[in-house]
Amino acid sequence: MKVSEDYFLNRYMSSSESTNSSQPSVDTTEGDVGKNPIKDQGVKVVLLDTPEQLVEHAKKILQDAKKSEWKDVPIDKKLEAFQDKYKEFGRTFPIVLRHIIQSQKLYPEILQRYILLCKHHPTHSVSEFQERQADYLVMIYRKEHPRCSQREISMVKRKHVEDLKREEEYMKKVMDEVKKERDEKAKQYEKDKRNELMGLISRCVYDIPKDLELEPLSDIPVKTPDVPITSNNQDDDDDHIVMLPSKKER
Repeated sequence: MKVSEDYFLNRYMSSSESTNSSQPSVDTTEGDVGKNPIKDQGVKVVLLDTPEQLVEHAKKILQDAKKSEWKDVPIDKKLEAFQDKYKEFGRTFPIVLRHIIQSQKLYPEILQRYILLCKHHPTHSVSEFQERQADYLVMIYRKEHPRCSQREISMVKRKHVEDLKREEEYMKKVMDEVKKERDEKAKQYEKDKRNELMGLISRCVYDIPKDLELEPLSDIPVKTPDVPITSNNQDDDDDHIVMLPSKKER
């Protein structure tokens, strides 16, 4: 099955934010009943404080996932839609939401045990978060294969953890590529705007209208300074002669 990059981006954001979650309680604005008085988007505020409430909420998600309108929608697109519709639940329990959409199954008793496990043993790193997600899949495997050995269980968990790590690496790669592309576009945009500004300045400075007549410099009157001019002509009056003192007189 081909999975879109948007799916991995959504999964990456969900798993990254969920790593910092210390308990499974969710205060969310999601669901498909009633209306949000603020955004009016056909959702209502749902307070999920107990494992029982979370399990009931998961049952509603399963009912929603089984509706006929999703019958012909690809799994990755359907998961993207549910991650957007049930954001808070998906951020807190991404593997639960993913399993519901992909398998169309839900084991309430297993989910309740998993919620208590998350509550009493919160994760503090990406690797711990991956281990915790694998625990849910292992619980389901035990339910569906009651006679499996402990060795088989260990192999199943290791496989799920490795799959999650590979997915995490791929998501980081996609995020790095997206960031690189955005940075390149931002630099190109800045360069284009700078060139546009320089072109505008150039037109304002050098594009002088041809019909504009400039006054020649020769026709501009020059004011003569009112300063007496000395003359060496002996015929001039003495009053107009300026005598400079000799060096000795200085």
